[in-house]
Amino acid sequence: MRVSHWLRQQAHRRCYGVCKRYRRDLERTRGGKRSMTQLLSSIENVDQLATDRRRAIHREKASSKGAEQACRELRVTIRQLSAIGAAIAHDNDRDKAIDATVRVPRKASRRELLSDAAAIRDRITPLIDVFADYGLPRQVILGLRTQIETIERANLDRDMARISHFTDVSAIERALAAGDQAIVVLEAILSATRGNASKAVTDFRRARRVGRTRAKPRRRAGLKKNTGLR
Repeated sequence: MRVSHWLRQQAHRRCYGVCKRYRRDLERTRGGKRSMTQLLSSIENVDQLATDRRRAIHREKASSKGAEQACRELRVTIRQLSAIGAAIAHDNDRDKAIDATVRVPRKASRRELLSDAAAIRDRITPLIDVFADYGLPRQVILGLRTQIETIERANLDRDMARISHFTDVSAIERALAAGDQAIVVLEAILSATRGNASKAVTDFRRARRVGRTRAKPRRRAGLKKNTGLR
């Protein structure tokens, strides 16, 4: 949860705590009951949305990490194909039907790596028997499809998780706004029933203070305060 959201949520919790102490005054009217319910629902919704957002962020990180690992493994496979392909090309340099040359992508993005790997798979698969004769297990070439699909799936999971946690931020804003609205009504009710200078109103206003969202910059140690011109 963002710091600004967390501070507002804590203020809402404190306000609801004050409301429970003065529940008898607030629940005399339908508006008071509705506002207390609205505030409590806001607090519960924000808690749930914050949990969902944390999970989405965790899924995004896990998916991205999984994709990176799969990309590293795919690069290793391509280097293996390149090494054996070079030997095949050397021994069959006069046979134009056998093009086993595999170029290793240099500093390719994830999307470029997938594109290059798919092209290599399509070109090398018909030569699987030739590569097998040179000692490369057939599963290396057959497994290229699975490696590519694993990366594509991890990329999709990462993107969906990213969309989810950005959506949760908007939902948290809406839930907090509903709590803010309820607090305005509840303060007005307390002020009308208990008086503007009553302890109930004072407690409520103290509870709804959000506070600073940024830490005040500290003065450097040993730096004296400027007291004016000499």
